[in-house]
Amino acid sequence: MLLITCPFGLSSLLTTELKRHGYKPRDVFPNGCRLDSKEWEDIIKINLHSRIANKVFLEISYGLTTTFDHLFEMTQEIDRSKHILPGQGFRITATTQHSLLDSLPTIQ
Repeated sequence: MLLITCPFGLSSLLTTELKRHGYKPRDVFPNGCRLDSKEWEDIIKINLHSRIANKVFLEISYGLTTTFDHLFEMTQEIDRSKHILPGQGFRITATTQHSLLDSLPTIQ
């Protein structure tokens, strides 16, 4: 799944633009939407042709949790070998809004 962000309030324009390029946006929210795609070609195409999108993320996992233990279990279930080669690093950033899990360093 792709997560595409845009400036707050422009998600309707973003979805219209994506539809013009042949995509079917879903899960629209005030600053973005999601697409049912995991293709690098789609990420590249959206980055090159969208005038509204800020960033395009490849969402490798999604879920709701209320405990740090469950969050840890969820991250352990991700097959990292599909996305990261041995020896490669990756960056984790975290944000929360109205969450019971409010320690960003622990979340990261």
